[in-house]
Amino acid sequence: MLPVFRRFQPPIALASAAALTLTGCATMDPSMLATLPGDLLNSASTIRDIHRNPGDLGNITRVITLVATVHRYAQLTMAQRQHVEVVVSRHYDGMVQKEKKTLRPQYETKKAEVRKRAAVRKKQNPTAAAKVEAETEKEVQQVDLEWNKAAKASVAKNYGTDFAVPVANEEGKPVVAFATVKESGVSVSDSSYISDKPGTLAEGSKVSHGGKTYAVLD
Repeated sequence: MLPVFRRFQPPIALASAAALTLTGCATMDPSMLATLPGDLLNSASTIRDIHRNPGDLGNITRVITLVATVHRYAQLTMAQRQHVEVVVSRHYDGMVQKEKKTLRPQYETKKAEVRKRAAVRKKQNPTAAAKVEAETEKEVQQVDLEWNKAAKASVAKNYGTDFAVPVANEEGKPVVAFATVKESGVSVSDSSYISDKPGTLAEGSKVSHGGKTYAVLD
């Protein structure tokens, strides 16, 4: 089943703190911020902003999509790199196919129009039927290319093209490797990275590294 990266389950303590500030039913003690789990990426100011402006849904979104940060762990083995590439390719291809299915009516209509024009041309000039057929096939292939490109653009917009894949290790630590989907294929990081907080690498969560945010796959 494909992950939905735009839905997150915030830690209970974090959700509770946000709820108190949003409802106005209680005054939040600033000391509560110290008890929140994980690296909040300087988000205390965000929570204070919500308290001042509880109607700001944009701030709410930022609170519940906080990400974990990581640090270099070890060099990836060839087997690990291949595993990461396979996982990312499988998920990404699935997302592209899902978007293509959504776009199908639009592009099937385009192909039908191409074939309709070809039928008129063949009727007007039967001796050129073979040439028209060849040209029509090229036009249909071009529509398919546009369809695929549109699906990939939709995936990039809705889910991104940067992903993190958990990597098994003997210590059982929260370790991931990073991969980015490019036109040339899946590019995998040379090293694996460890989260500084346990329990932060569940599928659907996000990891921050090198100024980029990666959606976790599994």
